Amino acid sequence: MAQQGSIRREGVEVGVLGATAVAAWFFVADLVAGHAFQTPYSLGLALQ
Repeated sequence: MAQQGSIRREGVEVGVLGATAVAAWFFVADLVAGHAFQTPYSLGLALQ
């Protein structure tokens, strides 16, 4: 059972790291394009 908790914890850690990397990538890409936070803004509009 200890193995299962370790796998779950590792999955959460890798998921958080991956999400942070994607968010940072979009932030840098938006800054280079001259429109900071354009991607989250566009995604928010699409979900309305």
